[in-house]
Amino acid sequence: MKTHILPLLPVAALLIAFTACTKEDQDRLNLEAELNMQYSDIQFAIDSGIPAGPTSVALTFNPAELNDVLAHNGYTIGQLKEFRITGAHVQNADAVAPSVYDAVQRLAIELGRNGSGYQMIAKVDPVPHGATELTLETSGIDLAQAMKADSVHLRASLVLGEAITHASNHLLKLNGKLVVTTAH
Repeated sequence: MKTHILPLLPVAALLIAFTACTKEDQDRLNLEAELNMQYSDIQFAIDSGIPAGPTSVALTFNPAELNDVLAHNGYTIGQLKEFRITGAHVQNADAVAPSVYDAVQRLAIELGRNGSGYQMIAKVDPVPHGATELTLETSGIDLAQAMKADSVHLRASLVLGEAITHASNHLLKLNGKLVVTTAH
């Protein structure tokens, strides 16, 4: 059995050089790390009596969770280079007689910041008939700058094909990919 050590020498040299770097040297290298996170159980209600047509519902959303994930992994919001939503899922949260989404023709999740307009981050259009859960298509846009804003808001925008006859509660789960830089 023949062992090939030569191809491993450059890799070993890089590892030794990197571990011998000072913090300042590592910052100059400007390495990137990728993290995954989930905003789970973002609750919202759709009230009864909403007429057919477009409407929106504000979502209870805590953008500080992103700061917590970054801090837990040794990063700051200033090191956030990229943030993209990679998955979005809505489900009915009513334990008794969960409703279907037949009254909803289109559902979009939108993000707004500092009083500016909203950006669509995920949607389902058209909503499948008889669905009790919805998997949304994500837009793939980079939200890093938006998430650094002082005020970040999330809403569900719906187009209703018919009036809502009974109130219902829903849960939104968002998966995201973060890219951070090691430079400070």
